[in-house]
Amino acid sequence: MIKKIFATIFKMTILFLGCVTVFSFVDGTIPNPFLSKPSIPVLMSEVQKVKIREATFNVDIAINEESRALGLSGRSYLSVLQGMLFVFESSDAHLFWMKGMLFPIDIIWIDENKQIMEIAEDVQPNSFPKQFGSNKKSLYVLEIPAGTAERFNFKIGDTVEFLR
Repeated sequence: MIKKIFATIFKMTILFLGCVTVFSFVDGTIPNPFLSKPSIPVLMSEVQKVKIREATFNVDIAINEESRALGLSGRSYLSVLQGMLFVFESSDAHLFWMKGMLFPIDIIWIDENKQIMEIAEDVQPNSFPKQFGSNKKSLYVLEIPAGTAERFNFKIGDTVEFLR
């Protein structure tokens, strides 16, 4: 009997949270429960690909504090044209580390004009707790498999496109 009560409460909680989420999107923003800063437009959630030069990456989006903190930690690999795009509420000198990472990556900092500001290549998992970043302000950060930035000859100043 107790199990049924807890199961019913759990189901009702999930249903309630789903309704809250749906109604939160009515105003065109995604609520961020971790920050009091302005929410990110829903359009950013429609981004599925990032294009730099002739390379187009299928990306997962890290759009809130929880998903940005988790990042690619615990994953065993990224496919060649796969990545993770970190989206921030404001431009800043965002730092990254390799806590929980199992493979090396290239990290690309992108400004609000969608231009590459900084590139850290072949960042190794064993570099933790070292932090990587740029003293230039970025709004987005892209993580891709190690060696990809060099393979496609990405340079500071390259234009980045967000695609569906």
